Amino acid sequence: MARVVLITSDRPMGGCVSRPRMQAVMSPEISILLPVHNGARFLDVQLCSLLQQSTRDLEVLAHDDGSTDSSRAILAKRAAEDDRLIVT
Repeated sequence: MARVVLITSDRPMGGCVSRPRMQAVMSPEISILLPVHNGARFLDVQLCSLLQQSTRDLEVLAHDDGSTDSSRAILAKRAAEDDRLIVT
């Protein structure tokens, strides 16, 4: 059974190191739900931290709830770099 993690923090998490794009996993072991609303201030740092976890078998499902800041652009940029990030 897959584990689901809900991230709601608006504080930065970890640093970011660029990694090559990975092929999407059909059925990841871990699904992380990331609700986003005007969270551009910390969003890139959070995404970097989430996508650098030691397990590769995960997906991050980010849902932008009508942000008026640059959150949507950050999500689009990061999703283009890493197939494990799915933006709705």
